[in-house]
Amino acid sequence: MTKINIKPDCGNSPKKAFIRDFNIAFAEGNASFLIDHAGENIKWCVYGDFDLNGKAAFKEKIKEMQEYPKAKELIIDSIITHGNEGAANGWIVMEGGTYAFCDIYKFQSAGSKVLNEIKSFVIKI
Repeated sequence: MTKINIKPDCGNSPKKAFIRDFNIAFAEGNASFLIDHAGENIKWCVYGDFDLNGKAAFKEKIKEMQEYPKAKELIIDSIITHGNEGAANGWIVMEGGTYAFCDIYKFQSAGSKVLNEIKSFVIKI
């Protein structure tokens, strides 16, 4: 089971709560939650690793990631949202090491929980 460590203010709005839940789903390997919230034309770039377009490619990458060991711990330092955009940063502790991350999200609209774009920066520390 993944240990979750999140600052209390990372869930004080509906969009912050969604980003929190999305990150928890990622850490715990909850593929259905991640795929359900991806738009048909989603773009996801993990700088220095991959760049994909479309829900089919997103689904394939998420299913591939399910083969990896689950995270031991997820630490979310901050979540920031405004309009149809949001960002989260923190650390994820895996079997092979600890990674600092910052994800930038673009939603279909300000009130939507469907993602059109994710830009991820991940650094092993």
